This record gives sequence, C-alpha cells and structure tokens, in this order.
Amino acid sequence: MAARARLRIWAKRCAPNAICPGTTATSLPETSREILGAGAPDMNRGLGMASAELLRDIVPLRSRGTPGDVAGVAVFLASSESDYFNGQTLVVDGGWSVRISCLERWHHLTREPL
Repeated sequence: MAARARLRIWAKRCAPNAICPGTTATSLPETSREILGAGAPDMNRGLGMASAELLRDIVPLRSRGTPGDVAGVAVFLASSESDYFNGQTLVVDGGWSVRISCLERWHHLTREPL
C-alpha cells in the first residue's frame, strides 16, 4: 500500500511509509470496545494474547514490543533523518516475521514439519 501511494504522490514531495507492528503490550484488548465502539472486533484472542513463555519461543527478541518501540519508528519516519525513505513498510515485530518466513522456506525445501 505504501509503495502504491508513493507513485501517486511522489510529485508532491511526500513520502508515504507504513509501520507494521507485531504483538505489542498495550491496553487495547481491555479498552477496544470503549475506543472502537460496540462493533469492535474481539481483541482477546490470537498471538497478542499469547503467554510470555510462548512469545519467548516465537519471537526472536523473546518478548512483546512496547508502544515506545513503535513510537521510535514513527518519530524516525517523521524526522528529516528519513528523508530518503519513500514507500517503505517497516516491520516492528521483534523478528517474528523473519523467523516465520525462514521456517516456511525450510518446510518448503525439506518437507519437514514446522
């Protein structure tokens, strides 16, 4: 999506980028209905609700991210330090997506169970 937006607004010198956070320790599961209304999806399921022990096995950095981890990326993208970034998607997930990608490739090559 960020790359497609880049093509549309490049001439206006705007650099659309995206941040994709992984499981992050927030109060969203408890406050989602208050924030998003009665139609809010169930936030009390999925990887975000996994135990700390399970996350240590799944996420290479061995914990949930913090809002500060995601905010640091947002501050970088809002600064002049990111002037040469354009149409990028920055994944802030402690390495989880890379690990999954590597496991999927290993399974594809070896046919061994994940």
